[in-house]
Amino acid sequence: MFHSVPHVSMKIPNLLDIAMAWARAANPTPEQALRAEHRLSMCNVCEFKAWSTLTSTFLCSACGCPLSKKVYATGRDACPKGIWTE
Repeated sequence: MFHSVPHVSMKIPNLLDIAMAWARAANPTPEQALRAEHRLSMCNVCEFKAWSTLTSTFLCSACGCPLSKKVYATGRDACPKGIWTE
């Protein structure tokens, strides 16, 4: 099933969270890296995982974020589909 990526204007309210996730991905603590690895394992089997030929990376098609950074977002509600439970 194909899911379209939301327009960038839908992500503006979360701009600070997105920026912080990118910063954490660049230099994560051991705990952050472990949580990100666990989250990515859930993303790997999720129907919303999508390959972007434009950026040559996997995205969350529910929100449009690159998974390699999205997994460093904070909070349970960081996953737009509520799959992350920690």
